[in-house]
Amino acid sequence: NGSSKVSPIRFYDEYIELYKIEILTPPLNVTVNCTRDPAGCIMTWQPPLTSHVGNVNCFQYEISIQNKVRTISWFVRNHRYEFQNYNEKKKYILKIRARGKNCLISSNWGEWSEPIEFGKTAKYYFNIDFFFSITMFAS
Repeated sequence: NGSSKVSPIRFYDEYIELYKIEILTPPLNVTVNCTRDPAGCIMTWQPPLTSHVGNVNCFQYEISIQNKVRTISWFVRNHRYEFQNYNEKKKYILKIRARGKNCLISSNWGEWSEPIEFGKTAKYYFNIDFFFSITMFAS
């Protein structure tokens, strides 16, 4: 009831800024489009959902691209990245996450996007289909 016969009860008020403790969702609609000539990939995405409307320029993104040998990360402020070390004979895995930068959005890194595979995988499936077609035709 807010009172005590033994000692005075102090009030404790604290303002919680929810954006500071919010865990950001992964960036949305992550896509990868690769070309052979010139060899490269363009990666695009949309900002993560937040508890309040924020400026889309308030995010920093970490892009992680992994292949069989190593994982490389880049930090960018826009919603597009051009990957120029693309080799179509290699398989890559892309993940992206975000955090707030200089705005009222959590500065902690959010969750990673679902991994997206690109590179060798698509060609591999084509070769299997082609092989089965030739095998069936030859039989």
